[in-house]
This record gives sequence, C-alpha cells and structure tokens, in this order.
Amino acid sequence: MILPVISIILPTYNQDKYIKHCLDSIKIPEGLSYEILIYNDGGNLKRFKNEIKSYLNKKNIKIFNSKKNRGIAFALNFLIRKSKGIYILRIDADDLFFKNRIKNQINFISEKKLYSIASGSYILIDKNNDILKTSKKYF
Repeated sequence: MILPVISIILPTYNQDKYIKHCLDSIKIPEGLSYEILIYNDGGNLKRFKNEIKSYLNKKNIKIFNSKKNRGIAFALNFLIRKSKGIYILRIDADDLFFKNRIKNQINFISEKKLYSIASGSYILIDKNNDILKTSKKYF
C-alpha cells in the first residue's frame, strides 16, 4: 500500500452549496499520491450527500459524518488524526484551491527547512464575486 503524500482535510457544517465547487477546484499535481478527508460536522446529511454524490465512491476520498455539531476544533483534530499524508493541507468548503497551490506549498516547505507550515495567497470575494481583497504572499 502506498501512503499518501498529501492529506487534504476539509471540515464542513451546512456549507452544502459550496462544497462541490471546492472539491472541483482541487487539482493534484501529476505523480503525487493523495487523500481527501471530509468531516460533515452534524450538517444536513441528505443535502451534503446530494451535493457531493459524484465524489462518494472515489477511492482517495474518505467521508466522516457526525450526528451532532462538535465544532471546528474537534473536526480538524479528528481529520488530522485520520490523515496518513506527509503533508496536510487544510481547506474550508467555501474555499477554492488556486491552480498551483499544492505544488507551491510543498516546494516552499521543502526548500525552507526551518518551516513546518505554509500559508498561501488568497482572494476575498463578496456574494457577487466582486474582489474585496487580495494577498500574494507565502509564509
């Protein structure tokens, strides 16, 4: 069994209308093994499954459901414990991956031996997709 290099952890609570778009934005660089771990933190299970139905039977995606909302800290710690990757990438259901996010962050961590965590750039938009703020820094 090949262990994943990347574990993408995605906690969610009633963010059904965003999650498929989020998952669709994840582009794994060729040659990297990965897993995507999703924790539905007590959200509406029927709506959740309906939104991600095209992802339900994918071998690299693991879905965990809770009957009650336990909070973001619990969800993240649960997903970290379940992850098997060398690198853990965190994303929220209402976020999108930039095209080269994975490659850029792995390269950053690999090159800067003193770092054990990296954050990337972002674009903050409103409900009309108008850009409110941008950041192009890695740290």
